[in-house]
Amino acid sequence: MKVILLIFAIVALAGCRATDDAPKSDGKLVLAYNVLVDPAADTYDVHVMNLDGTESRNITNREGVDWIYAAVGDRLFFVSDRDTTHRTLFLYEMDANGENVRKIYPERVHDSWIGIRKDASEFLVTTNVFDVRSLVLIDRDGKELDVVLSTGAHLITDPVFSPDGRHIAFRSGESGLDEIWIMTDTGDSLRQLTHYPDSNAKLTDRYLHAGPPFWESNQNVISYTSFQNDNYSIFVINPDGSGLRQLTPDDQEEGWHSWSPDGTLIAYDGANPEEQNYDIYLMNADGTDVRRLTTDPAFEQAAVFVRLPAE
Repeated sequence: MKVILLIFAIVALAGCRATDDAPKSDGKLVLAYNVLVDPAADTYDVHVMNLDGTESRNITNREGVDWIYAAVGDRLFFVSDRDTTHRTLFLYEMDANGENVRKIYPERVHDSWIGIRKDASEFLVTTNVFDVRSLVLIDRDGKELDVVLSTGAHLITDPVFSPDGRHIAFRSGESGLDEIWIMTDTGDSLRQLTHYPDSNAKLTDRYLHAGPPFWESNQNVISYTSFQNDNYSIFVINPDGSGLRQLTPDDQEEGWHSWSPDGTLIAYDGANPEEQNYDIYLMNADGTDVRRLTTDPAFEQAAVFVRLPAE
């Protein structure tokens, strides 16, 4: 999966048939996150806990890879290899209790964040077929609606929709480094948003220069992770390229993150340099009031906000 921000993987499963209703959002807000529970077997499970770090529980609990990438209402959207061979990934959904599992897309997907719009009725996934990467728009039944962008020349991955669903931010290697780019939802008007500083010494493919992007709807800003000053930090930028600022300091690694639905909180995985493993943290949107929620030695990463199904 994605340990130390250098390793990549995950996806697959069929399950209970879901309803056609939009994801509900009237239950308690909690955090779902990914845990490397068995490094030898390369097993990742999805856990859920309260926002204060209490009542953590494993909701997938199987040998193999389950990795959550997004949530809408009480639905979690994840990749899994449960119906196929190890690390052959497919896109699924389930509720925040790990129930009502459903395979969304019949085709194999790349290990990538996904774009979601229209109350989770449309998804933008990344495929990789014969070294040609494509951003493919699908509906909730897995029907392909459009191939928005496709190339075999460089990296494209980690798409996210703008709040109005009309634009897409994604990670691309077109400039020679992985940077955040923006285009319309039809694949037009491509422009580079981020520019990795020339003064930074770490310009190899081993380090994440920019990405994945997260488009926060309340402030209309894009946040992303970047390795700068020998440290991974979270940065924020406006969609027009202005207002670039570093949100987290350089004294600790901050990696994959997500915003609360109201835009007031950010959950992220952070690495204490002395402990060399990732834990889940929660902070205010301005970077203040940092709280460490997990303390065990397992790698815990990429938390998302989700609501428990209403009782």
